[in-house]
Amino acid sequence: MYQPQLEAWNGDELRAYAALAVMSTTKKTSKYGVVWFTARTEVDKVNRQVTLDNFEITKVTFPMMKTKEAEYQALLQAKLPGRTKVIALDRLEAALAAASDSEQAGVEALPVNNEPPRLSLPPNHRSSSSSTAHHSTEMSVERTCS
Repeated sequence: MYQPQLEAWNGDELRAYAALAVMSTTKKTSKYGVVWFTARTEVDKVNRQVTLDNFEITKVTFPMMKTKEAEYQALLQAKLPGRTKVIALDRLEAALAAASDSEQAGVEALPVNNEPPRLSLPPNHRSSSSSTAHHSTEMSVERTCS
């Protein structure tokens, strides 16, 4: 899981999301997704710390693995009972200010094309290598916009 991004902090409930990667053990490749969650907060103003507990996974999205989303959400939720996290109050306040600034700036999400580009090699492409000569091969990459 990557660094969580704060969406909102209302009362004692914090809402956030984080990118995550799932590594395939057979193909040695990663698939990326996003997890949204809530947590209960308890603020210690004297020590400037916030304790997070009662984590709940509210949504999981994997654009390239839609059929696995419910399974991953259940797996992540099963790992959370009894977990607590202590974080600096100043850090949460700064993250909340940054989230508020991006909303006010009119930042909006854009659709992303996750399809890999098509590679096409010229018909005379040679795959053998020679120790005495280097052959330059031109390769073109085609990407379609959606």
